[in-house]
Amino acid sequence: MNINIKKHGRLFEFSILFTLFLFFEILMSIRYEISIYLPYYFITFASIALVPGLLVLVHKNKLRFTLYALYIFFGFAIFVADTCLFHYKEDIFSWAMLKDVGDGLTMGIKYNIFIAFPWWEWMIILVVCGLLIGFLMKIMLGPNKVEAPFKWSRLLYLSLAILTLLSSGFYLKEVDLYLYQVPQDKRTYLLTFGFSSFNKQDALQTLENFIMNGQIRLDASEMIDDVDDTTNTTPSHLFGSFEDKNVIMIMTETVEQYAMDPILTPILWNLYHSGYYFTQTYGVAKTNYTYDAEFKSLTSMMYYNNDNIMHTYADNQFTNSLPSLLKNEGYTVNAFHSFYGHYFNRDEMYEALGFEHYYAYEEMEFSEVDFWPLDSEFFGQNLDLMAPVQEDPFFSFVITLSTHGAFREQRSEFAPYYPLIEADGRYTGHDEEFINLLAAQMDLDRGLELLVEDLIAKNLLADTVIVLFSDHKNYSSIEVTKEYTPLEHEYELYNYEYDIIPFAIYNPTITTRGISSLTSQYDIMPTLCDLLGIPLVADYVYGQSVFLYDTDQYVDKPIILGYNRWVSKNLIVYDKQIVYVDPAVDNPMDLMVSMQNDIYQTIEQFHAYFLTDYFRKTAD
Repeated sequence: MNINIKKHGRLFEFSILFTLFLFFEILMSIRYEISIYLPYYFITFASIALVPGLLVLVHKNKLRFTLYALYIFFGFAIFVADTCLFHYKEDIFSWAMLKDVGDGLTMGIKYNIFIAFPWWEWMIILVVCGLLIGFLMKIMLGPNKVEAPFKWSRLLYLSLAILTLLSSGFYLKEVDLYLYQVPQDKRTYLLTFGFSSFNKQDALQTLENFIMNGQIRLDASEMIDDVDDTTNTTPSHLFGSFEDKNVIMIMTETVEQYAMDPILTPILWNLYHSGYYFTQTYGVAKTNYTYDAEFKSLTSMMYYNNDNIMHTYADNQFTNSLPSLLKNEGYTVNAFHSFYGHYFNRDEMYEALGFEHYYAYEEMEFSEVDFWPLDSEFFGQNLDLMAPVQEDPFFSFVITLSTHGAFREQRSEFAPYYPLIEADGRYTGHDEEFINLLAAQMDLDRGLELLVEDLIAKNLLADTVIVLFSDHKNYSSIEVTKEYTPLEHEYELYNYEYDIIPFAIYNPTITTRGISSLTSQYDIMPTLCDLLGIPLVADYVYGQSVFLYDTDQYVDKPIILGYNRWVSKNLIVYDKQIVYVDPAVDNPMDLMVSMQNDIYQTIEQFHAYFLTDYFRKTAD
């Protein structure tokens, strides 16, 4: 063995690990065009050096090599997960996601997890990893291995990394200080500080949250000491206009306006274009997660930490939720979804939200499919449960599924719909992913047709309010979404209109009215409660009744998409960068900083509700 390797073995080991994880960092940066502020590379290098600097202190070669191998394995697994998550959802792995890793695997098998790079680039990556591991094995476990005595100089790598991180305050921009310490806004963090810096900070925060859990909850309790439990939201001129009506609230999975058709999806089209239909409703689901969309639509609350609220807070009580409030008004309240009951921990969280029963896949029967259970079969077998004939009003919360991606290939279960699309002739030449989404929405349309026919047959349609909205954008085919989504305005940095989702409220007695006011999923629950005549405590919700726009009483607040992303009338910000500013604004940066501080406080106040199980007290 080369004398230099024998003499400086730990340096070679450290260099190999450092080089490999720097390789991952560079690949991620190139693939997703991440360019960070030059001084922040000091943080990147120090973040990469931390774990290798710690592992080189282990004395025994065999144990140290085992730890190196495990670290490389987990590092590669996180790299694969991050490249996949960022491609589909602009999300990355965090340690808090371990609670719902089973959910990710269940859904992930339907997607190509190696989508970020072509197969030959993955082969190069694997070869590089294999060569570096092989070299480590040779110098550490080969016949000429050396068990060197401990040297204090081995602390140099770890010490330099720690000192570099401790001195980061000298070159961090003021606008990035809070983001650096609290990496909940994962996309913005990645684009600002890079892949390795996020992994380091996320691990440190996870450890801190575990150790300081009691203090964090105490701070949260103090934050909401001044919550006003007595002042209600402002009622609109339509308050109580649908009092005691039945409610069927349908969250349509991935449904896009551009793939609705008045001929091929007539019921879907009519429901989304009759009654009150909204043309500027923004989806606010955290990184396009369905569970976040449903929680926000049922509570008008928000949660932007890295964990999954459905797992973390299922033991809480949410007496402020829509099903809990309606149950107090004499409604029967049930939820329906054609996927596994345990997925996203819905079976437990729905009980916490106040639902009396959650009807899931295990209680239903479906034909064999390539991807997801058919919505036509889902509605067909649950009509009497979704729309019961009874004396008390009912609330049915329904989540559809067959329109879930991916759409990269045709599905055999949609075979009846492809000939109809081809015979129609208007979609010749459209992308295959568009055709597959359209076919999926045709099956959803068939399910909705069965529901509407059933309501008519039972003489319930006039006494039922149907609320429809999509959970999030078609992230499975984001290029298709960009190609077919009509834009009123185009911006170089980000076309925020891509985030607009379909939203409508239907009842046959409503005079059709298109509403172009700025709204979001935060407004769904307050708007519905306003129509039903149910008052809400103002401090418990973020949204408002959209009908307050009619009388200029709608309070102008930003639609919060994250710590560093929001949409408002006079300022639109995406990843801390201004996309649009009203020409009347004198100092856009001052306004952005002021709004950012308010948004941070708003998010933290809602987090405090979760941490303290605040709404349990209202049940006493």
